[in-house]
Amino acid sequence: MPGLRRFSTTVGSDVGALLIFVCLWAALAMFFPPYLLPSPGTVLLEAPHYFQGEFVHHLAATLYRTVIGFVLAFIVGGALGIVAFGLHLTEPLNGFMASVQVLPGTIIGIIFLLMFGVGSATPIALVALLTTPTIAINTANALSKRNIALEQYVVSAGGTWRHLVRYLYLPVLVPTQRSNLTLGMGLALKIVILVNSSGRKTGSLPAKLGAPLDAEHSDVAVTQ
Repeated sequence: MPGLRRFSTTVGSDVGALLIFVCLWAALAMFFPPYLLPSPGTVLLEAPHYFQGEFVHHLAATLYRTVIGFVLAFIVGGALGIVAFGLHLTEPLNGFMASVQVLPGTIIGIIFLLMFGVGSATPIALVALLTTPTIAINTANALSKRNIALEQYVVSAGGTWRHLVRYLYLPVLVPTQRSNLTLGMGLALKIVILVNSSGRKTGSLPAKLGAPLDAEHSDVAVTQ
């Protein structure tokens, strides 16, 4: 039952990490006012009130933007990392993606807003652009750190690309993509939440980034 044992270990680690996070959250909440950092208990007690009014609509919009943007970044970033490794361009890719990561998100968001207008296209494009570099760099670097000795052995034994992919590249890519899934999804969610929270500020272009799916129901003012 090694598969079940590994699964149990993974679940146990995730649950343990969640408990540690909740404990740290509760400890930090003791030093901040509730309006700034409510305790886990307060959030849990208020949970039934969250699902009233337009909360479900905004939650669905946030999840939609997060998932679509992350899927695009996961596909494009993974493909870029694999292609860069195959063409021996891992170092140039790392340099280019690092330069993309330092671009100001607010400026990019405004550019996307002017390109795509109000709606989900802008935050989705912002998530895809800002998350792709992390996934691409991780993928290319993981493949670059493969077992060279094993690769040479497979080639000398008459192995084909199919054997290299099965016995060398996939064992490296699978854990890396799992890490990309966790890291990238968290980054995508942070970006969307930040964009949505900007919708509380009226009268500016950044406010339009967080407008609802239906622009006709937005109370965000537009400045020319």
